[in-house]
Amino acid sequence: MEREREEAKDRKCARDREQEKERERGARARLSIYLSIYLSIYLSIYLSIYLSIYLSIYLSIYLSIYLCIYLSIYLSIYLSIYLSIYLLIYLSIHRERQREC
Repeated sequence: MEREREEAKDRKCARDREQEKERERGARARLSIYLSIYLSIYLSIYLSIYLSIYLSIYLSIYLSIYLCIYLSIYLSIYLSIYLSIYLLIYLSIHRERQREC
């Protein structure tokens, strides 16, 4: 009788230990899920901020260089055409005045 009680008590302790291990595994699984969600949110926010800063700096530098080159070429062509037309008109008027005199 006494021995059966001891064995029943031992079985109950073993079951309790198994249940405790299962609870710990479940807690670890929940913790790993929470950590993975937290890390994914944190990394997505961090990467979006980092990428936006990097892209804004890169684009500002790239666009400023590109726009400077583009504007210098455009303005040089535009001004050369405009000045040549202006000089053509001015010289034609000046020659006409000289012929009249």
